[in-house]
Amino acid sequence: MQAVFDAINQGLALSSPDCQRLFHGRGQCYEGLGFINVDWYQPVLLITLYRQPEEPAWQQLTAQLSPQFNSAVQCVLVQRRYERGAPTEKLWGEIPDQPLAREGGLQYRLALGDGKNNNQNIGFFLDMKPGRDWLRARCEGKKVLNLFAYTCAFSVVAIDAGASSVVNIDMSKSALNTGVLNHQTNGHDQALKERLTFLPYNIFRSWKKL
Repeated sequence: MQAVFDAINQGLALSSPDCQRLFHGRGQCYEGLGFINVDWYQPVLLITLYRQPEEPAWQQLTAQLSPQFNSAVQCVLVQRRYERGAPTEKLWGEIPDQPLAREGGLQYRLALGDGKNNNQNIGFFLDMKPGRDWLRARCEGKKVLNLFAYTCAFSVVAIDAGASSVVNIDMSKSALNTGVLNHQTNGHDQALKERLTFLPYNIFRSWKKL
């Protein structure tokens, strides 16, 4: 687990306001650590476990991540994806009233579990950053169709980069509602009236509507 702690320290030392993956164990680059990812959503550190860690090593890591280890960290959360419902617990600290993911000057609302209300997916996928960058470079003046839109991060990027319109489709109304809030958070109120559409359809069963 020392490699995990070292990666966290190195990432936090960069002092970037952008969210980032500090340790990507799932990338299979660290022998024996393929079950753990660590993400930074300033000021929240989120540890995701995909299996039960060995207790001595886990206790060592959590001891190192004490409330005193870095003043920038307000809260440390652990999500156990290997358990039913993917429960999230606090190691210490308090979750901000409205936690946000920040990337490239934009902000996205997060749904971080608190032990009572848990979400397997918290509202923003860090590993899709290359896709968002690709879209930003190509969408100015274009019409964008955002399928499986989830909370509409691609839509937020597209509008910010000058897309003429975006149609967001996802079967989850609650996810699309968060998408609307994400646009509002980034000052896209006029675009919501003129350039954005949100359709709560099951894509596989809605070909005629599409």
